[in-house]
Amino acid sequence: MLTLKKTLAIALFGIGAGASFAAMAYPGYETCYGYREACVFDGNEDACVLFNKSHCDHYFYPF
Repeated sequence: MLTLKKTLAIALFGIGAGASFAAMAYPGYETCYGYREACVFDGNEDACVLFNKSHCDHYFYPF
């Protein structure tokens, strides 16, 4: 049976690993902003697809 300290350490490791994976899964604001700018201003269809597939809609954009 695991002790309380070991159980807590495993739980914290799992939370940290999950947060790291989530941070790597979504691109940064600058990347998403670049996709959106290329899509809207340049009409780049590939950038529009990347914007949608990258879940960039959770950021706020000034335009």
